[in-house]
Order: sequence, then C-alpha cells, then structure tokens
Amino acid sequence: KGCHHCCHLPTFIFEHEAVAMGQASGRSISKPPPRTHNDALMAGAKYANQPCPFLIDRQCSVYESRPLICRTHHSLAADNELCRKLLTHETLVKPPMVNPAYAEMQYLALMTMAQRSERWGVIQEFFPALNIVGKTG
Repeated sequence: KGCHHCCHLPTFIFEHEAVAMGQASGRSISKPPPRTHNDALMAGAKYANQPCPFLIDRQCSVYESRPLICRTHHSLAADNELCRKLLTHETLVKPPMVNPAYAEMQYLALMTMAQRSERWGVIQEFFPALNIVGKTG
C-alpha cells in the first residue's frame, strides 16, 4: 500500500497466474493468442502507463494471489520517488532492486526445455473487462 508506480508498467503474467488471480477475484479470464516472446512484448507495449486493472484505491486488490513479477518487483519506500528519479539529461535511473525479469526468463527457459508452452501476456489481456479507469489516485 502506498507506492504504486510499478502498477502502471506493462505487467506480464503467465496463464496459470491469471487463473489464480481470476479465482481470487471471482473474474473470468480471457486468453491472449499463442505467440512468441517478442510478439507478446510488442503487444504489451501499448499498456505502458495504464494502471493494473487490480489496482484499487492505490493498492492491489488481489495481493495474496499476485503474480511472480509483482512479488519480486517491489519497493520498501513509502512513495515512488526512487522509481521516478531522473538524471539531468532526462534518462530514467532504475531504483536499486532485483530485476524481476530474471525469474520470468528462467520459467520461460524451463518451459522451452520441457517443450511446453504457456500463454503469456499483459494482465489487461487476460482481464480486458477490468481495463477501465477506476480509483487509482
């Protein structure tokens, strides 16, 4: 609760995570089409600066069922100042934190090795009906 800057980034989740979030929230999920990793990244780019559909009153409404990327992408600060810090030449400085993509990429590698695939996309693709502007502060 408090800082929610990262809740406005394109947040990629796996289908099994969407299922858990759907069960926790009582919402049904939509499935994005099967596609390559790069195609999913390109499709997700349009969700930049859009709030997560589960962000309500500046907090996660499915916190106990949040996906891996949200569990690893966090700040212990009370505000988003570290996430918004800019250099004088307007280049974004990443706050000191673990890069959550490392865990995500390991999962994708395991899926590839097992010759399995799982749908992967931005939260708004799995929950398009929730993609409405609400109370996000």
